[in-house]
Amino acid sequence: MANHSSLTALFSDIASAIRAKTGGSVEIVADAFPEAIAGIPAGGGDSGSAAAILRRTVADYDDTEGLVTAIGSYAFFGCGSLSAVSFPACVQVGSQAFAGCEALESVSFPACESIAGNAFISCYALEKVSFPMCLTIGSYAFASCTALAAADFAAAETVSGNAFYYCRSLTRLSLPVCTDIGNYAFGYCTALTEAALPACEYIGNYAFYSCTSLAAVSLPSCLAVYSHAFRGCRALESVSLPRCTVIGSSAFQSCSALSAVYLAGSSLATLSLNAFASTPLSLSTYLGYFGSVYVPESLLASYKAAANWSVYADRITGMEE
Repeated sequence: MANHSSLTALFSDIASAIRAKTGGSVEIVADAFPEAIAGIPAGGGDSGSAAAILRRTVADYDDTEGLVTAIGSYAFFGCGSLSAVSFPACVQVGSQAFAGCEALESVSFPACESIAGNAFISCYALEKVSFPMCLTIGSYAFASCTALAAADFAAAETVSGNAFYYCRSLTRLSLPVCTDIGNYAFGYCTALTEAALPACEYIGNYAFYSCTSLAAVSLPSCLAVYSHAFRGCRALESVSLPRCTVIGSSAFQSCSALSAVYLAGSSLATLSLNAFASTPLSLSTYLGYFGSVYVPESLLASYKAAANWSVYADRITGMEE
């Protein structure tokens, strides 16, 4: 095993290995390093190997020349001392590329278009992420980043399942063009107070499950809220779904403050069982006392008679179109 006396020698070996492996191209992959990083458990392996030294001692990595356009799977997996990375030309981050980098606080990826699954999972010190060009966020990409407070993805169209699962410090979320939120994407983000999703059309199963501080959501383009999507969002008081046509089972169950639902669509929305169970809507006995469902006046009779809506007939009222 190689025994490197300095980080300079280590990086020299890494650079040489990358050039030899890729012929001078600009991709970092796990098996391009002197020792295969993917094959050595975090904190394990020969203490003198290049990969082990990398995990133990590297504090930052700045690709100032913009040579790297892709970071492969496991490339920096388990680098426990890594606190900052900058890759100005990177367009793709591979699976588990930075997984378990427990000291990682700052990342800069201004050109990145794709983040693979588990890419930054369990980066416990990461407080803010901004990926202005990213189009897709993979499953579990930032899961268990427990210090993450702000996430800005100006171009992201898809947030995959569990992408921000258990990001318990997340308070600010910006997804202005996202159309699809996957299952459990923000499950247990207990500090999240507001979710503005102006372009989102589909909210997956359990997408915001137990976001107990979530008090306001904006869903002007939403077509479907699937099962358990907002279950347990105890601070949510009202929701407006002007285009929604599908509300899944238990979608708003146990939203104990929910007292107003606005449905302005031109067609009857399909409602599944228990969508509003354990909310003021299900507990009230007549219109407006605890909660109301507001629908277009022209559809009032249809809503009152429709399957699963009929149980809320006394709480459904018409509004001007």
